[in-house]
Amino acid sequence: MTSNNTKAKLNIAIILSGTFLVMLNQQLLSPALPAIMDEMGVGATTVQWLQSAYAMIIAILVPLSAFFLGKLSTRKLFILALVIFGIGSLLCALAPAFGVILAGRMIQACSAGVLLPMCITMLMLSFPKEKRGTAMGVSSLVMGVAPALGPALSGIFVDHFSWRAIFILGSVLAAIVILLAVAVLKNMEGFEKSSFDLPSVILSSLGLLGILYGLSTFSEPGKRLMSVGVIVAGIIILTGFARRQMRLQKPLLNVRTLGTRCFRVSAIAPGFMQAVLYGSMVLMPIYIQNVLGESATVSGLVLMPGAILGAVVAYISGRLFDRHGVRRLALTGGAMLAISGIGLALLPEVALLIPVVCAYALLAVSMQVVVTPLKTWGLNSLDNSLVPHGTPIQNTFVSVGGSLGTAMVVSIGALAGSQYMQVHLGFICMAVFALAYFLMMVVFVKEKR
Repeated sequence: MTSNNTKAKLNIAIILSGTFLVMLNQQLLSPALPAIMDEMGVGATTVQWLQSAYAMIIAILVPLSAFFLGKLSTRKLFILALVIFGIGSLLCALAPAFGVILAGRMIQACSAGVLLPMCITMLMLSFPKEKRGTAMGVSSLVMGVAPALGPALSGIFVDHFSWRAIFILGSVLAAIVILLAVAVLKNMEGFEKSSFDLPSVILSSLGLLGILYGLSTFSEPGKRLMSVGVIVAGIIILTGFARRQMRLQKPLLNVRTLGTRCFRVSAIAPGFMQAVLYGSMVLMPIYIQNVLGESATVSGLVLMPGAILGAVVAYISGRLFDRHGVRRLALTGGAMLAISGIGLALLPEVALLIPVVCAYALLAVSMQVVVTPLKTWGLNSLDNSLVPHGTPIQNTFVSVGGSLGTAMVVSIGALAGSQYMQVHLGFICMAVFALAYFLMMVVFVKEKR
């Protein structure tokens, strides 16, 4: 029994290491955006595609994760995903033009689209329901180290080497995790096979691509009417996808999970929170470096205290959920998120770094207070057989929310002339998303568990 427990823990540790790498990669990029803009000669509306396209590919692949888990062994799937990640990282590091960096980021996203839902699903099914909050808290603690290390490492690399060094680091770390996985990773059994329904794959991909592409191009002048049309078309196609899943005996993605109210709230609400997070990832380095005139290293260090506090709070919130349920945590985290959004919107053109550190720290902590409990609460409302379908649905809404946040803060900011006013309007947009999230917590999160 002890040997089996040790093997299970080792498996989870290896899986978490791969997921940590994906999360670190996401955080490494943010402070490097101004340097990439400068070297490649592109503006904010163009460079945001490195975030938007990443979220777009993840959203397209996430609905297929239940199929991948039923088709391939967890060991093969994990190693393959890390190999793809390493290839994408190398392509970014050697990129001669912005389009090649974008292609590399999209390849990296193919890995993230597999690893993220895979990790959460394996964790949820490895523990009983009464311990899942703590398990998810441990996961959030491990993955929360990435936002603490990523921006600071990125700033140091950008200032002393080059933005390309962050992708070289990603390649080296991917190789290390692959070697560990080949040596010790074991398969996890018991995943139900999903059918590969080609029409469902086409409908899912086209629908999500339409919505996310429309959101990403909304910030470009002259394309907004076209963007709205593409978004509407994407919604219509996804409606067709959902209706098809309801008719299939073995659906590619069981959308009936959204019929459970707790799960539905846990899937939709985090999208607004992700909009705030992705908006901050675009705006904070631009504000700190281009408005306040600080270095990329300082930009990364400003974000570190919030990331460290957020990682610790993520673990604590998971344990508190197991003991007290979701309601109080949801209201507390939602209120803190709204306050942090307002605080960022009030930052002046000339500011000391301390208020910036405090505002972002409150933002990071508020998210971690509620994200683990809310997702666990939703997944706990499902039968275990539906968890592999529930996890990708949650991640799909998160990806859409991230693209929405990036698109909105850049689009609204583009209406202003000065760099500060662009960032200021973007922060106001983030505050609106944060307030909307808080209202959802007040109205819809009723049950204690």
